[in-house]
Amino acid sequence: MGTQIIGIIIIVAICFGIFLICREVVLWYFKINKIIEGQIKTNTLLERILIQLGGSLDTKPESNVEVEDTNIYDWIDDKGRERRCTTKTAKNAGWTLLKK
Repeated sequence: MGTQIIGIIIIVAICFGIFLICREVVLWYFKINKIIEGQIKTNTLLERILIQLGGSLDTKPESNVEVEDTNIYDWIDDKGRERRCTTKTAKNAGWTLLKK
């Protein structure tokens, strides 16, 4: 009975070792380790940018910069014609939003 338990433990240890070796080969072959390193660098740079803009990782940035809506929508101009343009252009011209 004791030798069977030792044999099972040895087989499990060998399988675990083979798993770790195969895992490293797969990570190396698909360059997953390099991809993760690149993502870590990107996250670090994004955190620096966030802090420079006055935000922190715990709260939303307190920047007054508004993101402009650059999508194209249908508007009605002063003469009743349908126009397709951005929100900024249409609001500057005083047009009415037809549909969004």
